[in-house]
Amino acid sequence: MSPENAANQSNQQPNIEVHNTSTAETTTFGVEDIVDESIFNPPLQSGERHHLDELTIAELIGLLFRAPLSTFRALQRLAASKSEDQLDLPVMPSNEAHSKDVIKEAGAQPRPDARYITRLGFWLTAFLLVWLGNQTFVSGAVRRDERLLASGAVPILIGLALWFFADLYAHWPDLRRWWGDLSPDARTRWQVRLLPLALGGIGVLLTLKAIFDISPPMLQTGVIITVAGGLVAIVLETAYKLLYRQTPTAASGEAQPWWLNTVHPSRIVLALIGLLLAILTWRANPSNHFTSLGFWSWMASIICWALALAPAQFNILTWLGRLPKKLRSWRIPRNRTVFALLVIMAIAAFFRLYQLDSIPPEMTSDHVEKILDAQRVLDGTHQIFFPNNGGREPFQMYALALFSYLPGVEIGFASLKLLAVIESLITIPVLWWMGREIVGERDQRLGNSVGLWLAGLVAVSYWHVAITRLSLRIILMPLVTALLVIYLVRALRHNRRADWLWAGLILGFSFYTYQASRMLPVVVVIAFILALLKAPDFATRRRYALNFGVTVLISFIVFVPLFSYSVDETVGGPDHFWRRTAGRLFGDDVITETDEEGNIRTRNVTFAERIEAFNENVPVLLGNVRNVLLMFNWKGDVAWINGAPNAPEMDTFTGTLFLFGLLLWVFRMIRYRDAGDWLMPALLLIMLFPSALSIAYPLENPSATRASGALPAAYLMAAFAAAILVQELNRLGRIKLAKISINAGWVLVLVIPFAFFQNYKTYFEDHLQAYLSASLPYSDGGRILRGFAESDGSYGNAFMIAFPYWWDHRALGLEAGLTDWPNGIVKREDIPRFLKQALQAPYPYTLDPNRDLLFFYAKGDDETGELLQEWFPSGRAIEIQTYQAGDNFMIYRVPWLGEDGLQAFFEMTGVNEEPAQ
Repeated sequence: MSPENAANQSNQQPNIEVHNTSTAETTTFGVEDIVDESIFNPPLQSGERHHLDELTIAELIGLLFRAPLSTFRALQRLAASKSEDQLDLPVMPSNEAHSKDVIKEAGAQPRPDARYITRLGFWLTAFLLVWLGNQTFVSGAVRRDERLLASGAVPILIGLALWFFADLYAHWPDLRRWWGDLSPDARTRWQVRLLPLALGGIGVLLTLKAIFDISPPMLQTGVIITVAGGLVAIVLETAYKLLYRQTPTAASGEAQPWWLNTVHPSRIVLALIGLLLAILTWRANPSNHFTSLGFWSWMASIICWALALAPAQFNILTWLGRLPKKLRSWRIPRNRTVFALLVIMAIAAFFRLYQLDSIPPEMTSDHVEKILDAQRVLDGTHQIFFPNNGGREPFQMYALALFSYLPGVEIGFASLKLLAVIESLITIPVLWWMGREIVGERDQRLGNSVGLWLAGLVAVSYWHVAITRLSLRIILMPLVTALLVIYLVRALRHNRRADWLWAGLILGFSFYTYQASRMLPVVVVIAFILALLKAPDFATRRRYALNFGVTVLISFIVFVPLFSYSVDETVGGPDHFWRRTAGRLFGDDVITETDEEGNIRTRNVTFAERIEAFNENVPVLLGNVRNVLLMFNWKGDVAWINGAPNAPEMDTFTGTLFLFGLLLWVFRMIRYRDAGDWLMPALLLIMLFPSALSIAYPLENPSATRASGALPAAYLMAAFAAAILVQELNRLGRIKLAKISINAGWVLVLVIPFAFFQNYKTYFEDHLQAYLSASLPYSDGGRILRGFAESDGSYGNAFMIAFPYWWDHRALGLEAGLTDWPNGIVKREDIPRFLKQALQAPYPYTLDPNRDLLFFYAKGDDETGELLQEWFPSGRAIEIQTYQAGDNFMIYRVPWLGEDGLQAFFEMTGVNEEPAQ
């Protein structure tokens, strides 16, 4: 009987309650013991007595902080009076949990076991210790003093150890009972498994010590030992599967051998059509440009291949016939989960929309490139890959161009920010889905709780808000990663064709979003390896391999246009596309040398030189790994554009949950040995490598943008710890988890004060201050340019003189509402020549001699000011005070010269004597 039905039955029969013990068993790492309903009244303080098991959670926590020793003694006295009529459940569940209804009198409440009460007390103490350690990390103005790292590490390590031993203490009787129930052969296998577990544990401890001691050699040793332990574990598990091979059952076997299975002719036809369309896609999109024929053949090839590879029971005609009825019957669910999600979405929307017009205040060159690329898309330039500005994936440019078609939306900085906010808000419910899907397989209530915590923590996450308001294509990375993980985990657990197919489609699409997605194929390969290790027999492994092939094939079909560009040397595709992926772990492909005669020559590197470069770069890589692992709690991205420099990517509350979540997740992995659970730490580590592989520029690591693919897994760990901790508090406080509103309340009560306000300060104060001090006041210049054009001048009569590390004239034009303002002059000496050419420029950038002239130049560029004064003595220089301290700039306003005056200027500067260009 489901928990929901049990709840309904309890409402109809007031004297009977039905509880599902299998659900209780799977919602925690401890055992919920069913005891009698004795009433205990231990003294808490002198002269003060309470019924301890009737206290609310708030009262109990208040007593813990007010009188911790007395409260712990009272809890121990309560535990000592435990009833002998206790029913213990096994801590190690079978692969398939069996439900058992336990009927007891209404009003009776299960009281927690003594060990679990003690564990909760130690957990709260451990949480406080780790939180204090995180507070020590951020106590300095900037995280450059490594002594703070060492000081904060002490309470963190003590807290984690306390958490671990408290959980071990709570489970010890059940572990002994489980061990006693094992057969001698099973005990032997577990004893052998201790070898890789010990290796892995030693490796992890060495790695942690190296991280805090700043010791790359020790870090290298720890990583090697950890990997060795993993390899030994894989070999042992494979050997056990071969020695204790299971006979295929009806669930895992097949009705007939696989070579006798037939494929419907329609699928063969669809596959052939899809193949021809994929070839046409390659041929019809030449020179890095989408054509109408090439684009639609690409879409058609994806559809054909998806239908050809669809599950056997899927029928497109039947599905289309049922679709209208399903759409008409669909209604938004009205339950507490939806309400909680709506509240979380409202908080997320506030955090992302609050002062969006002014924060971030100014564009950078990256924003300029993105906006201009979207404008080129509208103008008819449909590139497959945008090679400028280091090379960028195309989806966000096309999305911005499409977004500009909405009423009242124009391409610019505001629409770029708004589009990123929309994509960010879409990510929030997807993350809830991810948490529920991964954890809720065994316990829907706990999964729902984890999903809500995951959505709530990310809703107020400084990290996610920063990459959202950055307004670049990075915000797509958490979204596509979460979607891929959802279907990968489902595929690992159920091996359904549809899940593998969706995973392949998402993987192929991810290559069009952001460069960090190029690590996702590694995640998929590791998922496949885990599936093979999990599979009980050859037939299951073969089906896993077949479905994995489906994922690879459909993802490649989606990838075809980008792949065709990446190998097209005529347009420089290999260099542009793979430039940021290749990295420098093995050195550069080409080196430059100077021969004896002083000539500069280039040559390809040899294999020996690559090995030498690798040996030199390994310490750099290990140092990068150390730094990126510490980005969550110690020191994050240093770049002002990506966030508050050096601020950790998680607040202290979420960072504390993250550390405990890692520990709890390891327990979950060992307990259930579920491939989907084992995938999550691998995902976290792999998606940190786009940042860690910054070998040439270690200062760019950790990068909040390149590591954005790790955000879903990192916050999943924090959400899992929060859900488990709240679940234990609920149990002790006699508050049932059956109503999701309780957990929603915990999300709001805990997330808002602890995470929201700290993240609010980090972004809206610390980051804004850093952004203002480093960005340039284009908005002030844009207002002056627009006002000049609307009064005595024109856009063709205004010019900007370049200066090192100063303005980008394209950003100045965009702030004035122009996407193609061309009047940026690189050298001051070229001013006369540029003005003469502007006479022939197209409208509205034609120079009008009968209107005023305006020149923008840097405040420190005295030579330009003197030259303008010499050439235009009737003009005047004006220093413009901006809203950013220290970022004033100069303008030089010249009254209109007329045609004669302009020609005299050309004669004076000798421009008329130059040949026409």
